[in-house]
Amino acid sequence: MRRLLNTLLLGLLVCLAVHTPTLNAEQLSLSGQQDIEALMKQADEWFGLENQDAIILFDGRKEYWLPDGRLRTMIHRIVYINGDNVQDHFGDNRIPWDSKHRSLEVKALRTWRLGRDIPANHWWEAGETAVVETLPYALDKAADYTNIRETMMLHDGIELPCVLELAYVLEDMNSFRDGAEGMYLFANNEPTVSSWFFYGVPKGTEANYNVTKGFAKVEKDTDDKLGLDVYSVKANNIAPMGYPHGVDPAAHTPHFTWSTWQSWRTFGEDIKRSFELHYQLSDALRDSLHTLLKNSITRMDRVQSVTEFINRTTRLIDYDNGFWIYEPRTAIRTFNSGYGHAIDRGILVASLLKEAGFMVWPCYFGAGYGAVDDEVPTLARMGDMKVWISAENLEAFYDPKTGKTALGFAPIYGKTVWLPGSEDNPVVRYSGDGESSVIETHFDVAIDCKTKQYSGSGFYQANGGFCGYHMMREGATSSKGYLQKNAKGVLSGVKITDYSPLNFDPIMVSANYNLEGDLPEKDDFDRMVFDLGSPGMGILYNLPGDIHLEDDSRTAPIQFFGKMEQNISFTVDKGKADVFHLPESFEIKNDAGMFTLTVEQNGDKISYSRSLKFNENSYDAKMWKQVRALLLAEKHEKNRRLYFHHK
Repeated sequence: MRRLLNTLLLGLLVCLAVHTPTLNAEQLSLSGQQDIEALMKQADEWFGLENQDAIILFDGRKEYWLPDGRLRTMIHRIVYINGDNVQDHFGDNRIPWDSKHRSLEVKALRTWRLGRDIPANHWWEAGETAVVETLPYALDKAADYTNIRETMMLHDGIELPCVLELAYVLEDMNSFRDGAEGMYLFANNEPTVSSWFFYGVPKGTEANYNVTKGFAKVEKDTDDKLGLDVYSVKANNIAPMGYPHGVDPAAHTPHFTWSTWQSWRTFGEDIKRSFELHYQLSDALRDSLHTLLKNSITRMDRVQSVTEFINRTTRLIDYDNGFWIYEPRTAIRTFNSGYGHAIDRGILVASLLKEAGFMVWPCYFGAGYGAVDDEVPTLARMGDMKVWISAENLEAFYDPKTGKTALGFAPIYGKTVWLPGSEDNPVVRYSGDGESSVIETHFDVAIDCKTKQYSGSGFYQANGGFCGYHMMREGATSSKGYLQKNAKGVLSGVKITDYSPLNFDPIMVSANYNLEGDLPEKDDFDRMVFDLGSPGMGILYNLPGDIHLEDDSRTAPIQFFGKMEQNISFTVDKGKADVFHLPESFEIKNDAGMFTLTVEQNGDKISYSRSLKFNENSYDAKMWKQVRALLLAEKHEKNRRLYFHHK
């Protein structure tokens, strides 16, 4: 009996050893600086290993600007994974890099299967076939860009739960750039136990960097072997990045910005000089330009003739432009090749417009809304390069990525703008001085049951961030077409027959118009439904991409282009039609703003008005419930539909 009990006990211990995550002294990081056992215990205490699909045990990055003008980048990450949905994300790593100027060395690519290996735990080292170099698909037919590679680093032996360690080094092979800059985010989409960032500059050099205020202390050390002063931040117990984090997560995430340039002016002069050196045209292209502009009447016609010509003849290569900012191609090379990334297409357009007599500058807009200057010159929080175009009575910009040209202030409303080499720090150039941007659409119509049509008049007005001046000036989108798009957003099927502009400038546009349309088709219950939606360029159209109304909660702040107000009114003479159902008047007023719906009937006339207003341009995540309530009220069909009967 005792022998049987001992046998059973031994079997139980073996089972526990196999199925319980275990660690031993061998489980240190590649550098030996991270004790993975200690990190696992800390992760369990702070976040709960069983509660998370993945936890970043260690996230480290070093950016060293070496004394000989080369950049060395070291990446090191250790991740605990316990969910199928994150296995591919962390197990298959795609690393883009420049094989012409940089070398790539894999230092660690291994997997620790937690207690499931017999007879003991050990690292599963990835084999030679786990590191695969490929040409990015986007560059497949762009021979001049094939120095850009993507190396796949694939972890072998993944079996949940497990720990994955990845480390690699990217290093400039020569001094090909005048400087370097960037940003490091300390938070990830998953909780993080430990996050380290190191920034090294040659000894005695003034280091230009900034850390989110109050986040962590910066330590200074020296690396005598490399001849560097090293500035580091080591942070622990970091919550996941706010969700959804949008296009500029640094706006609400602790970060470290760094730059080898000491000022925005010197950085900008370097960018501008590089661009202007590549403003090179051939005689044949100049002749083509003069022919192209021969029939252009206005300055805007000339701009659009050039940009549309390049959009047709030069295919966009949509890939990370950061690889080419220090080494763009000449304008003539881009044109002759028939393709270009955003920087190359921008240089080509700028060269042609300069030849045509316009003043041109490279320019950058903030990726998100609001100020993005950490007083450190870096493009990390900027969008792709654009071209600012200036002439007498004309200020416009061309976006080489979308191929669109815009005028007026609405496209830059609430955004940081920077013109390299032409001004110092980036600034928010236009935000309405804190006033609300307002868009108004008003219809006054009469129903004719005999002809099964309605007709009447309308009024449109928009200012600030809603101002449609930039779209109404585009050749392909006339003023009438723009008014039509907005009107159809409110009432599908409406047709504007003619219009009279009242105001037309970059600050505000307004117009009266006449309209008509067929009565809505009857539904299954023999009802005619007027469904009054939102203006085609109104609040819902201008919401940032990270606003998800289906989410009942969020942890990231809300950022609009500015304070917003939208007013819609619909007055209808029902004629011989009968009212079946009208929405009930009500109001929502909370700390975020106000939604008001008013519906009244006076004889044959029904007056409907709907208003949505946001008091601020930004809200803390805890205000999401109030913001969402207003947006849902605006979007809900019960607040939009007027039901009638007619024979």
